[in-house]
Amino acid sequence: MKLKALIISHPLTKDVTDMKWLQEIEEQANVEIEWEQIRADWEKVKSTRFAAGDIPDLLFNATVDSDYTKYNGLFMDLTPYISEETTPNITAMFTEEPDAYFAEDSQVKNYAVDERYKLFMKYIADLYADGLINQNALTNDYSAFQSLSAGITGGKWVGLKYFRQYFESPMFIT
Repeated sequence: MKLKALIISHPLTKDVTDMKWLQEIEEQANVEIEWEQIRADWEKVKSTRFAAGDIPDLLFNATVDSDYTKYNGLFMDLTPYISEETTPNITAMFTEEPDAYFAEDSQVKNYAVDERYKLFMKYIADLYADGLINQNALTNDYSAFQSLSAGITGGKWVGLKYFRQYFESPMFIT
């Protein structure tokens, strides 16, 4: 069996022919893989290729969650094939990465495209807009975020420090 695979990588990343782990995938799966490596401008190329249905069998680092709804019907739902018996590594991934994926009604879902998550994010945005969340809480400046989420403000414990101090009190230690 021969598969086509696309891997998106940084311009300084090794060539796919030099990546031992990719060779091991072929050996372990007992398939031949024809690799295509794209190092730049994938976002520009992707929309044209996906819209034309030009998609390889395997994609590595090539999609974002919104692609699955944007290119509806292009991706096959593999949920029926995922189980502890048939795909133990994938099942383990869902256990190890519970923040991104969840299973519901026998389907694997992602929070980023779930309507309930979108509703929750709208609620958070409304709180932020109404000034109920500190305007500096959502920042790219990690030190500013950290100072808001942990420590003492106005003589009171706030954020994570408050919760840690609260739950490490003798009342909660058994």
